Amino acid sequence: MNNSRHLSTFIWKGLDKQQNNIRGEVEAININFARIALVNQGLTLTKIYKKTAIFSLFPSNRISSNDITNLLRQLALLLNAGIALLNALSILSA
Repeated sequence: MNNSRHLSTFIWKGLDKQQNNIRGEVEAININFARIALVNQGLTLTKIYKKTAIFSLFPSNRISSNDITNLLRQLALLLNAGIALLNALSILSA
């Protein structure tokens, strides 16, 4: 019997015990387990959210408006060509 579950990646921001701003990523079964793991490390969370495919498209921490504009133009081009949304997103993420 296999008890392994798919882990998701969560991006978080918070404060350490010395009140320093820190950020990072954590893998967990769901957001609640991610919160528990981080709080158990003595962190105070200010923000946590699931890492989605859009974050994988851009390797840097910040996404520029030019990157978003280019992505949306490419998506519009694919959709206008009759490609289904999921297929278009798959093409763009490759």
